[in-house]
Amino acid sequence: MIQGQVFGLFPTPLGQYKLPPLTKAEYKFVIGQENKVNRFNKISVTKSILEDKCIASLKTNIEHCLTEYLKEAVSSDPNLKLRITQSWANYTGVGEHHHEHTHANSVISGVYYVQTLDTDSINFHDKERTSYHWEVNPPELHPYNAPSWQLSTPQDCLMLFPSYLKHSVSSRQTKDKNASDRISISFNTFYTGAIGSDDGATRLVLS
Repeated sequence: MIQGQVFGLFPTPLGQYKLPPLTKAEYKFVIGQENKVNRFNKISVTKSILEDKCIASLKTNIEHCLTEYLKEAVSSDPNLKLRITQSWANYTGVGEHHHEHTHANSVISGVYYVQTLDTDSINFHDKERTSYHWEVNPPELHPYNAPSWQLSTPQDCLMLFPSYLKHSVSSRQTKDKNASDRISISFNTFYTGAIGSDDGATRLVLS
């Protein structure tokens, strides 16, 4: 009798967390940000929104999740941490979308969903599989063969993922043409502490 199995190697760690909802004052602060056109949707002028004391509790909750993600997905070394480098708000109206992109000069990126509809989602794209020179068109898609994967984005949800992972938002469709904007807060991070090793001549101390 032949026995065997198919298993995955080098999976991509994705963190999904349910955070406490924003207070009315916090929500008002986020939706009231000055914004500008960002190709196919809108983006806040500020790139340090999480540094504002008006949403300090949100930043604290995000930092807690970053610590848990780092411990589970990268390293349990208590001296290695992630700090938020830049953060901004995104505003996507009906018919608008967010182009495929990655986040340069960042280790882990994240998105916190301030205001969404039940139909809102985010797409993640496999850069290796989408570069193939053949197309199989399997009858069923799963994490091994899918070139992209769509996840729902409920309100007050936080998603964390490696910054190299390509992602996008499809055109926002709803029968209600007066639907409120989808609003999210995105951010980048970088290491603090020491990485690498003296013996390998790769040690780097970051503050």
